[in-house]
Amino acid sequence: MSACLNVCIVSDDEGRGYYCDECPERRPVQLPTLPGKVDGIVGWDPVVLQCRDCGATYTGTLGRRNAGADIILSGYRFHTCERGTGESKRRCPDCLAAVENACPNRGRHQ
Repeated sequence: MSACLNVCIVSDDEGRGYYCDECPERRPVQLPTLPGKVDGIVGWDPVVLQCRDCGATYTGTLGRRNAGADIILSGYRFHTCERGTGESKRRCPDCLAAVENACPNRGRHQ
């Protein structure tokens, strides 16, 4: 997936991600990770997580005091085999399932 190279005017497409309104293809826009946070945390109050593959977002409902619970309940995770490789990225449940199904270690994830 290529990223938009325009200075984007983005809109939230009902929780399915942020899209560039200037691109005819309406490509997903990857928002920056907040400073000091783990990859894919793009908002903090409320918690907003973004899939680094498809651009989908999850907005938490529990507030900043329960950010950890929101992150766990979101289903947005890192693929186990990417730990420590520098390639680890947060993915939505659908993208994570696709990556895990294509993984050579399939069936051995914990």
